[in-house]
Amino acid sequence: MQSSRRAKLIEALRSAPRDLERLLRPVSAEQALRRPDDDWCVADVVAHLAYVEERFQERFRRVLTEDQPRVPYIHPDASAHELERPIGEQFARFQQRRNTTLSLLEGLSQADWARTLIRESDGGASTLRDQVQVLVDHDSAHLSQLVALRRRLEQA
Repeated sequence: MQSSRRAKLIEALRSAPRDLERLLRPVSAEQALRRPDDDWCVADVVAHLAYVEERFQERFRRVLTEDQPRVPYIHPDASAHELERPIGEQFARFQQRRNTTLSLLEGLSQADWARTLIRESDGGASTLRDQVQVLVDHDSAHLSQLVALRRRLEQA
């Protein structure tokens, strides 16, 4: 049985695609590519979420199979955003990758969640549980970014 914190983290990961889907509903294909302030567009954010999800899966698998692996910082890579893909396809990619992440995490033992990695960026140690929290926080930041982007699109 999952501890309370683990259950909350899993539920937060599970809810992100639902929240994202709600935020995308009123966004047209044209709006998804509009950049209201020369920053990322809605499609960039969704593509980034899918991109990063795969990187976190790799990280989680390494933590589970290696002893204290050294893991690099996950840099945003706008060049990896395949903006020619429709926003619905970008969302489906993220959702599929998130489902894979959830399947990986839901079957783990308490000891697995406590396995450690070393961050290459600063040499500090972090647990798998901490890294799941980082992913939850990442989701939250980008969902907030989408709320702000939608607001700017509506005002334009």
